[in-house]
Parts: sequence; C-alpha cells; structure tokens
Amino acid sequence: DLAALGIGYAKLELIPRGRGRLLVRSPQLYHSVEEGNSIDVVMDMVNEGSRRLDNIKIMADVPLNWTKVIEPTSIEALPIGEESRAKLTFHPPDDISPGKYEVRLQFTSNSGGQPVTTDDKTVTIEIRASANILGTLLVILLIVGLVVTIVVFGIRLTRR
Repeated sequence: DLAALGIGYAKLELIPRGRGRLLVRSPQLYHSVEEGNSIDVVMDMVNEGSRRLDNIKIMADVPLNWTKVIEPTSIEALPIGEESRAKLTFHPPDDISPGKYEVRLQFTSNSGGQPVTTDDKTVTIEIRASANILGTLLVILLIVGLVVTIVVFGIRLTRR
C-alpha cells in the first residue's frame, strides 16, 4: 500500500530486551560476638529484573588479618524471579581487641553483556570482651565488705 503512494518507508522490527536487577537481602547486618568466635552471615540474592543474571560474584573487604569463607564465591546464572543463597563466614584473629569492625560486601554481575550494579552492603561486627567472673566476684565482695564496715561503724558511733 505504501509503495503505491510513492513514499519512502522503513520496516521497523522491535526486539524486546530486558535488564537484570540484583537485589541482595540479609536478615541481619549487625552481629555481636565474644572474642574467639566466628561470624556467619547469610545473604539472599534475588533477580528482580526482566533478564537472566550471569556470573554473580561476591567480594568481601575484611579488616586486616581477618579470614573469610564465601560459599559459593560465584553463581553462574540466576533466572528471572529466582533466588539464591550465599553463606559468608568471617574469622577474626586470636589477638583482636574488643570493638566494632566493618566488612564491606560488593556484588557484581552481568545481564546480556552489560554490567549490573548493586549497592554495597556493610556488615558491622562487634567483638565483646569475654567476662572475667573471678574479677567481678572480687569487686562485688569488696563493695559488700565496704558497706558492712560502714554500717558497723555507724551503729557503734550512734551508741556512744
């Protein structure tokens, strides 16, 4: 019909393309442990986009002398709407001082040859000092002894 009119035209073909979108969820990003314990973090990765995600990699930036175990370190493919779980374990050194430490987690992936960016996650880890029961009992006994001494001398002074 258009050729009969003598006008130019071009055939338009639409190819639907989607884009993968990686959502990372974790039930808890703050952990408090005593010295000598390791920290287990569970991360759920969900493809909320409209295209498959390929080659998802998890990288953790840990403090000096810490060790990390990431299972799995990479996920080959994550179909649309699917979910995958990764377990991260962090081991602080034996001579660590009590305090708060942060571990930064980065996630990278590709969707249709294009990189997919995600927000970095920060896991805060508080290392608590182990309680010294003997020292605590000694302090309590000293306080009770001091109070008893004050009461006894107070009673003696009021009777004179």
